[in-house]
Amino acid sequence: MPFKLRRVQEKYVDHLKEAFPDNIIRSIVLKPRQSGFSTLVAGINMHKTWTRFDEKGIMLADKLARTKEVFSIYDTFRKNMPVEFKPRQHTKDIVNSEEMYFETLRSGFKSETSNDPNAGRSGSRRWAHLTEFAFYANADSIDEGVQNSIPIASGTRIFKESTAYGMDGVGRSFYQQWEAACRGESIYKPFFVSWIDVEDYSINPTSKFILTSHEKELMKMHKDITIGNLNWRRLKLSEYASGSEQIYSPEDRMKQDFPLTPEEAFLSSGRPVFDQDKLLKHIHDIGINKPTIIKINVVKPHLSMFKEMLSVFKTPDKSDKYIVGADIAEGLSSGDFSSAFVMSKYGKQVALFHGHIDPDLFGRVLVEIATIYNEALIVPEMNSIGFATLSSIKNAGYTKVYHRDIVDEIGLNETPKLGWRTTSSSKQTMLSKLIAMYRDGEIEILDINLLKEMKSLTRESNGNVELNSKDRVVAACLACMGLTQVYEPATVYNPSVKSKITFETKDLYKDKKHKNIIWKQGDL
Repeated sequence: MPFKLRRVQEKYVDHLKEAFPDNIIRSIVLKPRQSGFSTLVAGINMHKTWTRFDEKGIMLADKLARTKEVFSIYDTFRKNMPVEFKPRQHTKDIVNSEEMYFETLRSGFKSETSNDPNAGRSGSRRWAHLTEFAFYANADSIDEGVQNSIPIASGTRIFKESTAYGMDGVGRSFYQQWEAACRGESIYKPFFVSWIDVEDYSINPTSKFILTSHEKELMKMHKDITIGNLNWRRLKLSEYASGSEQIYSPEDRMKQDFPLTPEEAFLSSGRPVFDQDKLLKHIHDIGINKPTIIKINVVKPHLSMFKEMLSVFKTPDKSDKYIVGADIAEGLSSGDFSSAFVMSKYGKQVALFHGHIDPDLFGRVLVEIATIYNEALIVPEMNSIGFATLSSIKNAGYTKVYHRDIVDEIGLNETPKLGWRTTSSSKQTMLSKLIAMYRDGEIEILDINLLKEMKSLTRESNGNVELNSKDRVVAACLACMGLTQVYEPATVYNPSVKSKITFETKDLYKDKKHKNIIWKQGDL
C-alpha cells in the first residue's frame, strides 16, 4: 500500500519546506497521541538514507519497547521500499533489531533509548529522530550529545516530536524547548497538531446527540471543531478512569493526550498558583485578538541599542502615572532574561522589555523607559546582581525608585533602602499581590508569554513557589508592589472658602438627559 499522507502530515511537509529555506531542519512537534508523526519522520529519514551517500543518523525513544516499536516502522519502510530505491547489497550491510547500515551508500542509523544519559553522544551524523522526547529521563544530557554530533549545515535534520508530559520533572525539558521555539528564542521551529486536525478523530453521532454547555463553548472558541469531533471526544473521555486516587480529572488528562491548543497540553505537576481555566481563556483570546504593538521611533541612546527587546502597547498619557517592575539577570546569552513590566496606576500593561542585557546597561534602559512614561516609579529587584542595576540608576541621577524601610535590631529606627529584596517571606507577599489583582480583574495583561509563565507556576507540597526563570512573572509582581508608592497629590481643604454643594435629584438628571447635556469627566 502507498503511504498516503493525512492532511496534517501534508501540512507538516509544507512547513518543513517553508520554515527551513536553508534546509537546516531543527523541528519540534507537539502532537496528540496516534497522529502519525513518528511514521512520517521515519519515512522522511528512510528515503534520505536510501538515496544519499553518507546519510548517517540516530533514532531515540523514551523506553526500550517504544524504541523497538518505532524501529519496526523504519524496518517496514526498508522491507517495502520499491526495488529501484534499494541500494545494491554488500557483505558489510547490517540489518538487525538495533541498526541498519548499507555499505554501498555508507548510510544507515542506530537506535537507542533515553535510559542511557550518554545515548547519541558518540559518532558523527546527519540526522536525529527523537520520538516522545517529553518522556526522556536524561533529556538534557542526551539532547546536548545528539546536537553536538550533528553539524549546523544544509541537509542536516533534528526532529523532536512528542506528546506533552507536564511542565516540570521529566517533561520540563520538552516544555522549555517548546516555549523557547514559540518565542523565537531557539533555532528550532515549532509545529503544533491539534487533535481536531487528525481526520480519524471524528465519529458521526446519532440523532439523539445533544450538545452540553461546555461543548457549545468549545464550538464558539474553536471554529473548526465539528459535531463528529465532539462525539469522538465524548467517547474518548469515557475511556479515562475517574476516582479519588486520580490526581487529574479525565478532562485534564485528555487535554494532555489530545490537546486543542498548545497551552492545554502541559499539565502542572504541582498545585497551580493561578486559575488555569481563566488563563487558558485569556491566552486563547489574546492569541485570536493579538494586541497591537505600536511602532515608535526610539531616540534614547541606550534603549535604541536594544529596541528589538521593547514592545509598546500604549504610549504614555500625560495625566497618568506609571510603574516599571524589573527582574534583573546576569546578561549571559545562555542564562535568564532581564525583564521589565510597565503598567499604569490603573493596572493596565502598556509596555514590556525582555532580553539578554548587561545589568548596568539594563539600569540605563530602565531609566530611559521610566523617563518616557512620565517619570515612572522603578521597582528593581535587589538580589545579587541587582546592585549593578541600581548603581546604574543612581549614577543616572534618577530618584523615583521604590524604597523599603529597614528597622534596626531594637526596633527604634527605620532606614530607607532602595529596591525590592526578595526573601522567602517577601516573595510570597509580592506573588500574593499579583494573584489577588489577576483574580479580581485589577490588572490587564497583554503579554501572552507572561500568561504562559503564570500558567506554569505551581505550589509545592510545602507551599513553596519556585520563581527561578520566571522573569516576566517576577517583573509583574514587582510592578504590582510599586502601586503602594505611586502617590496622588492631596487636596487641601480651605475653611475660609465656602463650598457650594448641589444634590442631584432624579428630576434634574432626567432634565439634563432630555436636553442632551454632555457631562464632563469629573462631574461625578
